[in-house]
Amino acid sequence: MKLNAQTIDYKGTLKEVIFCKENILIPYFNKGVNVCTHFVMERDTLCRIMTEYKNLSLQEVKYLMVVSRRINMTDYYFDPDWKSYHHVYTGADGFVVDDFRKTRKEQLPLGVLEQLHMIADKW
Repeated sequence: MKLNAQTIDYKGTLKEVIFCKENILIPYFNKGVNVCTHFVMERDTLCRIMTEYKNLSLQEVKYLMVVSRRINMTDYYFDPDWKSYHHVYTGADGFVVDDFRKTRKEQLPLGVLEQLHMIADKW
């Protein structure tokens, strides 16, 4: 496995820490996986973790969410306690992104909120 890291600062304030790893073995796939994980900060607090999968397809990353027992709602995969979620999508650069965040209803699309109301009675 190969690893590299970098930080992004703005006016002396840490904004992002990026770790890239090559050739990680994931049990469900017969290949080494290349990922870059971005730890994004806002006001000196970790606000999200974005993982870019450099050589997995969208379907493969969605499969990882399902086997991890996350609850799928239109490409938003909630943890069983509903406190956090993963939004899986293809980024502008063509890589698949897993955007992990704490659940805040004001940040969710209306359609996902409606589904949460119907099945989870949480919101």
